[in-house]
Amino acid sequence: MNMTPGTHPTLEPKRRHSIAVFMMLFLLGAPTPATAICLSPPGDVTASGVTNVTDVQCMILGALAELSQAPYPVCAAVQILDTFDQDCNLSINVADILIVIALSLQQPLGTLDGDQDGCVDACLEPEIPTDPLAALSDEFDDASSVDSWTFRHVFEADPPLHTTFDIDTTLPGSMVIDPNNYDDPRFADTATGPGWFQDRHGPYAYKTVTGDFAVEVSVHIGTVQNPDQLPLGHFNSAGVVLRDPSSYNPQTPNAVGFESWIMYNVGYQAGFVGAETKTTFAASFYGGGESRSTLFLTPIAAPTARLVACRIGSHFHFFRSMNNGQTWTQETHSPANVWYNGAGLPGNNLEIGFERPDLPATLQ
Repeated sequence: MNMTPGTHPTLEPKRRHSIAVFMMLFLLGAPTPATAICLSPPGDVTASGVTNVTDVQCMILGALAELSQAPYPVCAAVQILDTFDQDCNLSINVADILIVIALSLQQPLGTLDGDQDGCVDACLEPEIPTDPLAALSDEFDDASSVDSWTFRHVFEADPPLHTTFDIDTTLPGSMVIDPNNYDDPRFADTATGPGWFQDRHGPYAYKTVTGDFAVEVSVHIGTVQNPDQLPLGHFNSAGVVLRDPSSYNPQTPNAVGFESWIMYNVGYQAGFVGAETKTTFAASFYGGGESRSTLFLTPIAAPTARLVACRIGSHFHFFRSMNNGQTWTQETHSPANVWYNGAGLPGNNLEIGFERPDLPATLQ
């Protein structure tokens, strides 16, 4: 996943911004092993340490007490329903007695105990999903975590596009990015400064993730001189870029036309504070030439927001909160908020999110 300022090619050459960013990755994945809540050993209602005929007798007394609505017998170590409810169906009857008989004879419980551990499967605690992406999460409260991020300019042997890129250093608990004014000579005739547009790049740190995921990032945009001052250069913004690793071709590192990614950011856009969603296709998608971008701009109230980008198969959806997660707005697309349609996408297919079947399972 990525943490990147979403500047565009019209960034003013002498106006830079510092960006404080918090990011959280999460994904519901494979479940952890469940923990048994049955007696130990199973069926030992008297808590003697072994399951035998005494437990069977006590179990019968418990079933009779349940039937007559009398107090549970004192032969049980703990006189509660859970002690006697051997199959965990919130009742006590002959089925529970038969289970204790089988356990006292060291007989298997058949289909009631699929893993044959002596505990009825229904008595296992609900499986709790794990977070297989927990290792990718970063709350930016440890300066050394910067080493867990890959910097695009280092991996792809390009000049750095920032003067500051640190974690928990310039601003405690934040990643701070200060873009520089490097002009890529391939695009010097079209714009100044770094920016994510078609084949251009901005400062970019990433981790790779495979499959479905949701990435959350809290973003604040400000000037280098005053983090609370809004930068007024067009497309001073920050957020996430979900990028196809094949956007970089080491065989032809200076060639154009390989960039393929999706962006979501907030900041000062084309003369107003807004949220931007953008989809960029590699030239091969069109048969040659440069990569092409289509972007959508939506005015928002402030340059501080929590953003969520979610991938489900080939579908990508985007959500924004302006009040620290109390309420969320899903970004929508229509011809009314298309700022640039370089990819030539039809407006009637862009109501919510982006459809990108061309992107691989693993993204940066």
